[in-house]
Amino acid sequence: APRLVLWMVTRSCPLHCPHCLSAATPGAGQHTSLDLAADLVAQASALGVEELLLTGGEPLAHPHWPVIMELLAAHRVRWSLNTAAMPTPTQQRASEAWPPCFVAGSRDGPPAAHDAFRGRGAFQQAINSLGYFAELVPGRVAAGTTVTTANFSELPATFGWVLESGSSECGLHLLVPEGRALERPDLFLSRRQLKRLLEFAAAKRQYFPVNMADEIGYCGYWAPLVSAGRFFCGAGKLQCVVLHDGHVKTCPTWDVSAR
Repeated sequence: APRLVLWMVTRSCPLHCPHCLSAATPGAGQHTSLDLAADLVAQASALGVEELLLTGGEPLAHPHWPVIMELLAAHRVRWSLNTAAMPTPTQQRASEAWPPCFVAGSRDGPPAAHDAFRGRGAFQQAINSLGYFAELVPGRVAAGTTVTTANFSELPATFGWVLESGSSECGLHLLVPEGRALERPDLFLSRRQLKRLLEFAAAKRQYFPVNMADEIGYCGYWAPLVSAGRFFCGAGKLQCVVLHDGHVKTCPTWDVSAR
């Protein structure tokens, strides 16, 4: 059984981030149906999947979030969350009945930089969301920063906001040439900037858990300096991805899928 299943519960998202893998707009047919959701959660439970990661799009944009929480609770399936939004009161009550084991939220810079990247008002949403989940599951919340040429110079200030957010760790992400990012080559870091990013991560890790996310791949002698563990690709071995329509992929950035 896979240890981790990434479930893209919806392709929909109210934001318009230029790096989005999904690159979908709100509309019909963007969400996992409840029948498919029930089947997936039941299979995850039967297989003994260790963790079901709810992602998207924006997973909190799914119109039947409380029902999904009920399914997870009924089958006692451990779940985690990737989000850039603050849950509504209804979503909060549903999530608190069966809390996540881990939450990753966005923090892409100080207010102006974050909103320029994700949309007006997104920074306050992220602040509220990270604070809420930090209280719900203390010590199990990560602030994720997607580092681009647009916010690279803001890294020191961004790190300060991360420390104040209540997050227990920081994840530094890179763009991948998928979705909307294909149309924005200007956002990809140069080799010089990548090296400076590695130096930044290594320096901050001396007193706070900062990790380069998987997009960096294998980075040689830098690996133990910027990550908590050895690089290992678990695609199709320890993890897989289930899209909103039930298609299964080994990796969110590889377009080979099966039913």
